[in-house]
Amino acid sequence: EEEAVYRDRRVTSITLTVLDDESTVLFAGSPLGTNLDSIFRIPGGSSAGPNQVISRRGLDKGDTYNAVGSISTASPDSLRAAGTDYPGWITDYYLQLPESLPDRVRQFAADAAAGAQNPYDIAVALESLLRTFPYDLTVTAAPPGTDTVEHFLFTEQRGYFDFHASAMTVLLRTQGVPAQIVVGYAVDPEDLNPDGSYTVRKDDAYAWVEAFFPGYGWIVFNPTPDRPAGDANEGAGGSILDGFTPSDLGPEPSLEEIFDELGGFGDLPSDVSGPLTESPVVAPDPFPWWIVWTIAAVMAAIAALAMSGSLAYTWGTRGMPVHQRHWARIQRVGRWAGLSPGPEETAREWSARVGSTVDRPGEASTLARAYEAERYGRRETRTPGEDETNAYRALRNRLFKRVVRRRERVENDENDLFA
Repeated sequence: EEEAVYRDRRVTSITLTVLDDESTVLFAGSPLGTNLDSIFRIPGGSSAGPNQVISRRGLDKGDTYNAVGSISTASPDSLRAAGTDYPGWITDYYLQLPESLPDRVRQFAADAAAGAQNPYDIAVALESLLRTFPYDLTVTAAPPGTDTVEHFLFTEQRGYFDFHASAMTVLLRTQGVPAQIVVGYAVDPEDLNPDGSYTVRKDDAYAWVEAFFPGYGWIVFNPTPDRPAGDANEGAGGSILDGFTPSDLGPEPSLEEIFDELGGFGDLPSDVSGPLTESPVVAPDPFPWWIVWTIAAVMAAIAALAMSGSLAYTWGTRGMPVHQRHWARIQRVGRWAGLSPGPEETAREWSARVGSTVDRPGEASTLARAYEAERYGRRETRTPGEDETNAYRALRNRLFKRVVRRRERVENDENDLFA
């Protein structure tokens, strides 16, 4: 079968200097490659390509690296004609929705998209409607048992980028348009330094939406009204790189020229230097599992596992807000324990499943509520209370015990197989 090539995309090459300890590698557009020894995270174990790239050793203040990405330059008319012949690895993951999604959320999307004849016009209609919801940092979290998107659309009807982007992603999926939330940083023209560089701070964090179009890849939309809407003519969209236009990026190089100039890209797969195609690069395992499994095989005691595995457990979570950090770590050890969150599961649904599995339902529920309050509630620093801290530790320890027991079962099965 002939490999399909993404049309109307432009290669971007940027150089970044780290101002604070960090592990996430940043790109202008969709990730292609970097000269760092990196891990390409693939969502849900699917073949849909990387949605995050992290440095294996982390990044320290003063580190400099190069990153190669791609942005779309497709016109609206081209995207209108793109059709709906989506690859299976796109529909398998990027149309997932929770079973508990309220019917009126689906109806909201259908009403907003009425009259749209193609996925691009559906996306523009939803984007335009959500941009009428005011930008507001003082919104409150959805009450227990209430769907977050439903609460945003019908009760609050205001919020910031997390709310707008989450809502648009869900609404697009209800209409059969593959979509994802993208989290990164936004730069403004006034951020340009005298030397031609940009300084990006954590306060510049932002979220937007990308919809997939056959033959063109991921296209940016921005449903939050504090920044310009996504613009197909500008490829990267106003929401991501307000200060950039394609001409700012200089003459377009080939990927081979970039790789040669930057001195190679370590252990990245060789086909990353080929054309931009719908067949995604097979990336390394999204986490150094050998750290955990080696420790588990050598040390039976959970205390030894927890202590020696601290690097693996905390990898990439330092610097997160406290409840989001706890949640990320609980999800990580949950995956090791065979309890990976499904793409359709909300935080509360996953916490209920995990809590019942390891007999810690109250602790899991407490953590989920704290995570949602911090993620979707008022944008302020939150200090965990004693109940939340105790819940985190209790659930963490119970999950680590399950990791060890799970590994022991695997080893016993292997011994039986080769006996």
